[in-house]
Amino acid sequence: MNKIILKKIFNGAYFGFFTNIYTAISALIWIPFALKTLGPEEYAKSVSISIFYANGFVSIILLGYQSTALKYSAEFWKNSINKVFSFYKFICYRVAKLSLLAILLFFIFSKQLINFLNLPSTEEYIFYVVIFSIPFQFLNIINFNFINGNAEFKLTQRVTFIQEFFKVVGIFFFLIYYKSFIGIVISIISSQLVGLLITSFILNSRIKKTKEVINNPKLNEIKKYQKHLSIQNIVSAFLNGSDKLLGTLLLTPTLLAYMDIILKLPILMNKVIFTSLSGIIPVISPVEKKIKEYFIQGFNIFTIICCYCSIITYFFSDLLYIFWLQNEYITMYSDVGKYFSIWLLFLPMLFSGTFLISKNINLNKVTLFRFLQAIIKISIFIIFIKTFGLYAIPMAYFLSLLPSLILNFSLKELFIYPKEIFIEFFKSIFFIFLFSLPILLIGNNIISFIYITILFLIHITTKIKYILKQTNN
Repeated sequence: MNKIILKKIFNGAYFGFFTNIYTAISALIWIPFALKTLGPEEYAKSVSISIFYANGFVSIILLGYQSTALKYSAEFWKNSINKVFSFYKFICYRVAKLSLLAILLFFIFSKQLINFLNLPSTEEYIFYVVIFSIPFQFLNIINFNFINGNAEFKLTQRVTFIQEFFKVVGIFFFLIYYKSFIGIVISIISSQLVGLLITSFILNSRIKKTKEVINNPKLNEIKKYQKHLSIQNIVSAFLNGSDKLLGTLLLTPTLLAYMDIILKLPILMNKVIFTSLSGIIPVISPVEKKIKEYFIQGFNIFTIICCYCSIITYFFSDLLYIFWLQNEYITMYSDVGKYFSIWLLFLPMLFSGTFLISKNINLNKVTLFRFLQAIIKISIFIIFIKTFGLYAIPMAYFLSLLPSLILNFSLKELFIYPKEIFIEFFKSIFFIFLFSLPILLIGNNIISFIYITILFLIHITTKIKYILKQTNN
């Protein structure tokens, strides 16, 4: 393996990790304040309307252009920098058309959608504010992916920090001013606008304004790749947004608010872990040699991270919820979080999908996996939510991972076989659980948490140093 490529992968994952840490920290700061200020029923309105944010259910409209921007901008930045401008215009033009179509559709059905959200006439205007902000929210996502495509992860980390800072400050200010969920919505949209202005300035200084265009064979390849991802994106967006959509339909406002809060810790943990892999796609995409070695080592690191997060979730999630919110009602459901530990433990089974997308192979299998995952998760949610309440949610998340076997059987073209993946997975978790056993004997939760944290840091640092030592210069 090449040490330079490995360092790029680690840098991308590192900055992706800390970029999402900012999002996690900001949520941990503003959510308790918002819940205390608004109460669960008013807070639930902010959960329902978030369906229409660009990174929520509405991302279905992007049709995979965000992932296409990330993969192919990485190639153009590296091999044909003069074509980046042409590619950027191509992506922005397509996304702008989709955004305007979305606004038109939402405007036509606005009355029905406002009724679905249960917004009174005095608050209807905020729905129109959200839908008319969709174009610049989408463009901000595209800009982030172009910057990440150039492997400038430190820049996106800084922009995310600024966005989250503006969001948190805005939420505190506007919640005090409005005493309504509208304060949350305005703050989130405003922070996206700030991000767009900064990322646009960065790209303007990076992209060369040339007239060189992308040749037809390459353009057809891009369109074919995007077409594959469009179906997957639709399914993924529906899958990711189904919690809030179904929660709005099936749960009381109070339960919807607490469902959102209970999901925050595992989902934020998943976001911090999994979206850190975005650093892998632009680096691996142009690489042709020793793909198997990169996969195995990346899979090992991802398994280590997920396994320790699973242990922390199982043993400490109820305490974290109680300490975080200090709310009597949430105490009734604080133990729901620990059941997400099984889901986190098996998240590494999704790692194969990152490599399939990076290398543009068997994308139909990735789409099939996403489709089956969505069907299982949504079916379990609908069938069991009335009987088991919020406990049905971790069950839906875990069982939705079962189709991931499709991903692991789809890597044979890269000479990566399921048997090797499972051996590496179970070998890692066996040793992690073996060394984690002392927490069962430690009576103090704080000491147990410190022990498992130190063990994780030693393990991950040793693993990374070992990988780098085995590579060539």
